[in-house]
Amino acid sequence: MNLERAARALIAAVSMLAIASCSHGNSSATKLPETAGKISTFVLPAQKNADAAEGWPGDIAAGPDAALWFTELHGGRIGRIAISPLGRITEYAVPKRSVDPKPGSIALGPDGALWFTVPNLNEIGRITTAGHVTEYSAGFNSRPVDIVAGSDGALWFTQPAAQQIGRITTSGKVTHYRVPTAKAFPQDIALGPDGALWFTERVGKIGRVSRSGQITEFPIHTSQKSAPFDIAAGSDHALWFTEPDSRKIGRITTAGHITEYAVPRGYPTAITAGPDGALWFTSILPSSVSRITTAGTVVQFRLATNFDKPGGIAAGPDGALWFTVYTANTIARIAPPQM
Repeated sequence: MNLERAARALIAAVSMLAIASCSHGNSSATKLPETAGKISTFVLPAQKNADAAEGWPGDIAAGPDAALWFTELHGGRIGRIAISPLGRITEYAVPKRSVDPKPGSIALGPDGALWFTVPNLNEIGRITTAGHVTEYSAGFNSRPVDIVAGSDGALWFTQPAAQQIGRITTSGKVTHYRVPTAKAFPQDIALGPDGALWFTERVGKIGRVSRSGQITEFPIHTSQKSAPFDIAAGSDHALWFTEPDSRKIGRITTAGHITEYAVPRGYPTAITAGPDGALWFTSILPSSVSRITTAGTVVQFRLATNFDKPGGIAAGPDGALWFTVYTANTIARIAPPQM
């Protein structure tokens, strides 16, 4: 996931702000229990050593080993943060060559390893839970961005620069599928409830690619500047996506019907399904983590300052949501309502 550079700051405290979302002008407020929204933060070793040039965690994903795994844009590392002992961080270097690697997105593969993109090196990486790294070429000028495990035993990834969707087997064989719309800029990708891969197009469409590589596109007619970014499957058998430019969260059924919900404040970026049946997403301006129910009600948890920029977010094996704060070299954990 592409993250903008900003000033660094640690999270010192968190305040909770309940905000109602609206769909086509209708809204309703929800207040969560006082115990909900508790945030804990864990600092990367680079920050502890006051090395501002290192770290910058970006994407994050749950591993098979009771831990979360994340990418580090600066320093070329893959990080692991344990559930037990809570918050213990281990880092593994991606092998350096003439150009330092800059890992982007990460996902759990069907083989029990973590797979990640390295856009600046046109590569897809694989790291075992023991820390062994293997790299595969994604093709010349492919610049892979987001990656996810498919229902076919392979990994699927987006290639905005090449206007393609890629597929890589666990043995490293790569296939490319061209997106029909010119300058579509496919961004993020998720496995849908129908077994197909669904992806966002910055041109204002949601794409679907079948396991055989057939691509269908659905325009977002409701927004002039939707530019959808991240996407995730929800508990309601639909896909949910963020629209930073129009400050909305979108929902698309597998039949292609789109609904949008306004986010009163902030620019939503990353999104994931939570263990509570809701969707959780990160935002900037104000910097926050929010929860949206499948009915469209939003509750926002604001970070201490707008210098604390949250990045990727994922549900952890402990029932909490984990997210990166790249400007602070921090991994954070937030408890959902039932906790």
